Amino acid sequence: RQRRRARPQPLVLSPGLARLQSLLEAFMLVHAPPDPHKPPAPEAPPRATTPEAGAEAWVEFAERHRKALNSYLRQDKGLGQGASALACLLGLPRLVDFDNKKAYFRAELKRRSAGQRFPSLRISVRREVVLEDSYHQMALRRPDELKGRLHVTFQGEEGVDAGGLSREWYLSISKQMLDPDKALFLPSANGLTFQPNPASAIQPDHLGYLRFAGQVVGKALWDEQLLDAHFTLSLYKHLLNQPIEVKDVESIDPEYYRNLGEAVRRAAGGAVTRGQAGCSITTSRACWTRPSPSCASSSAKCSSSTSSRGGATRP
Repeated sequence: RQRRRARPQPLVLSPGLARLQSLLEAFMLVHAPPDPHKPPAPEAPPRATTPEAGAEAWVEFAERHRKALNSYLRQDKGLGQGASALACLLGLPRLVDFDNKKAYFRAELKRRSAGQRFPSLRISVRREVVLEDSYHQMALRRPDELKGRLHVTFQGEEGVDAGGLSREWYLSISKQMLDPDKALFLPSANGLTFQPNPASAIQPDHLGYLRFAGQVVGKALWDEQLLDAHFTLSLYKHLLNQPIEVKDVESIDPEYYRNLGEAVRRAAGGAVTRGQAGCSITTSRACWTRPSPSCASSSAKCSSSTSSRGGATRP
């Protein structure tokens, strides 16, 4: 016999938290810092304290009661959206638990696509070359076409895609994307995460395949599917348009990171400790990182470091 999976019980706030919810929302409305993306109200009432003091009090309060605030968000997903008093929490991602971030992200996708209908996306692929077949059938599709429900057929196999074949397709294509024989991605130093391969040019139409890999990741996010792929932190920062830091190099090339740190310490006269260089990073061709000239001094530059193996340098 197969045991039935127990349904998750709805989250219930403790009586104490439930009684304090209205007071907490009032405090958040009064002391929350203004949203920089929202224009000021034409006749906003004056606050008793300065905006700086109110914002500091709000941040201190939110950090102290982070667990309770996330309980409110978890109990009612609508609290963190729209004109809710807790919507300001989204401006401080470090205070929001991952499950609440995920729920907010999915709710935003549904809100933006509300009232829209997208045609189904049907593809027929062979298991042994699922990456190539999918690429030729999906790479040139418009974004609106990629938002449609995916229906996958594996050639030579019988079956109707009721969701299982699509999940299998996502796992198979992610594994083939990261296959070293495809030359699209390389494992990082820890062997668990991947980054774009600087030598991917040996693969015909490598830029098209890398772009398609991004489409697969976006499609998986849209369809709420899992990929058997984990990328380096620096690549995620590229996707989010966030600045790269020196410490992000360590997961890609630990030896280069050590040599880079030594160069920075020599340039600073030995006053900089490991991981505190503070240099900004720009990117070279794929995902290799290169320090910007702003963190170099007249005596030494961070843009090159001497390797312990034969004195080679990497730009």
